[in-house]
Amino acid sequence: MASILKVDDLRGNTAAGNITVTGEGGSGTMQLQQGLCKHWITFDGTGTVSVTDSLNNASLTDRATGSYAVGYTNNMNNANSSLSGGAKKNDSTDDGNQHVQVGGDSGYTNLASETRIMVRRNIGTGEAIDTNTVYLQCVGDLA
Repeated sequence: MASILKVDDLRGNTAAGNITVTGEGGSGTMQLQQGLCKHWITFDGTGTVSVTDSLNNASLTDRATGSYAVGYTNNMNNANSSLSGGAKKNDSTDDGNQHVQVGGDSGYTNLASETRIMVRRNIGTGEAIDTNTVYLQCVGDLA
């Protein structure tokens, strides 16, 4: 019979934020917190930008064509989090060649409180474009 564990608060025994999980192979371990996504967002980047769904997201700013700033509700510990994202243009002009430049414009440095995203066409000039679906995930330590 399978076990069911129902809890409202999960804390480590030696330290509240220190929970070790044994990996699938049975010998490797990792810290539970390190494997959790700390922020994610999906939004419509056309017209008046709007959040479709998110976790730990405080703000979304349309900076220019294809350029967005995403602010966190709970900041990251530093600006060195692991970020990934993508984009899709859900219309007849979608050629599947959009790409997301996480970190935004050249010369911009991510902050513990904010990340910038730049969506560009992957072909030709690589011009900035607005797309219907943009998404970003962030893994790292919360402040």
